[in-house]
Amino acid sequence: MNKILFVGSLLLIFFIPHDALAQSCNIPSSCAPGEANQCQNVIQPFPCWNGDEGVIINQITADDAGLLGTKKEDTEKNEIETACGAEGHGLKKQVFPLCRDELIMQSPDPSELVKGFWWRMHDHEDDLTYELFTCQEPLVNGNCPNWNRVQSGDIDTSGDNCGYTCSGNDELHAPYGSGDQGCQSSYPDAKYCQDQDRLDWPCAISYDEHVWNTPSCGGQIVTAFKLTFGGENGHVHITDAVWVYDAPSCTIQGMKVPGANFEYASQEVTLKDADGMVLEKTTSQPYFFTNLPADRQYTVEAAGIDLLGSTLCINDINCHSARADNSAYNSGSSRVVVNCPADGYADLWWHYGALITPTPPDTPTPPVQKSCGALCSPVNQIDPTCISNFCNAVGVCADQDPIGCATNGTCVCPFSTPTPTLIPAGGAGHPYCPR
Repeated sequence: MNKILFVGSLLLIFFIPHDALAQSCNIPSSCAPGEANQCQNVIQPFPCWNGDEGVIINQITADDAGLLGTKKEDTEKNEIETACGAEGHGLKKQVFPLCRDELIMQSPDPSELVKGFWWRMHDHEDDLTYELFTCQEPLVNGNCPNWNRVQSGDIDTSGDNCGYTCSGNDELHAPYGSGDQGCQSSYPDAKYCQDQDRLDWPCAISYDEHVWNTPSCGGQIVTAFKLTFGGENGHVHITDAVWVYDAPSCTIQGMKVPGANFEYASQEVTLKDADGMVLEKTTSQPYFFTNLPADRQYTVEAAGIDLLGSTLCINDINCHSARADNSAYNSGSSRVVVNCPADGYADLWWHYGALITPTPPDTPTPPVQKSCGALCSPVNQIDPTCISNFCNAVGVCADQDPIGCATNGTCVCPFSTPTPTLIPAGGAGHPYCPR
């Protein structure tokens, strides 16, 4: 099975679940001024992945803060005279080590074999190039003792041939550290916006997509990838890097109910790993966190002032009654999924409004039993309606005396009030005595 991990250089983020494309792709209804799409984008599908299973971990790289690109060294001054394209755009020149010409991405799960790698990047210059290296042994102090060069190519902007103003080679991009990466319109989410969505994206995209895979998609040990950059004084932007592994995945999915209430249905749900790191957020209804590493612990949190609690069932969807006596129900805005099942799902619903309090069952009122001497039927039988529990031969409640009161000398009805009734010997036929 495939396992997919998204990785970049700054922040590690995990994703999950059942159907990797179950959550919808948020396609913008409008674009920033001048950024309507003028051509079909060039895309690269994820390598060695069929799109319906696998693990995805996404580490977004806002690389403006790290200044990736090429460096121009002034050997006389022993410094970087201009770096990452900064001075050419009227911005303050950046000196080494602010500009880095390589990016090392360590495997989030080095115990698993790698089938492929996908990443997205762009530039503002004409001549930038890249080289991709793999490492097949443990890193030493964050670096690989023996890097293997596996691929090289040009870095282009997706809209270079389409006249995107925001992606033009001479376009002034935002100051470093702002996280602004070219075009202002939203770009496709690499996880949920798959092939056709990215191909037909309605707005300008600043990024082109790159892909590498092992021969025949066979699993290989890869502990890290490294990208290096060449060319003249160029600045590179990278948004995503996707590792494709061979491992089982899990999905966390659910609803916010009652769903007819828009305020409840639109509340944000947050996924965190076992260490409390935020992996993903969504306001979708229903919501899905897909392609997560299986057999791990996750915490899911929901927002909303009327939130009561949640119901959780594993590989099942029939546990979602918001009742205090439901064992699947927990109060509060946070829920731990202890072990997300391999090739399975955790169904987690969030309940808003009023909790259903179960009505205790009615306790039947015991009937008032008839006293000794009261009429009863049928005769000569046990009768629970009699306080004596017996209906005698003449149809009155009395003690059961199989020997007979004539033999015993007395006939006793201990249930009579206020004291037991004693019948003299020979009193057969008295209504309190059996016959």
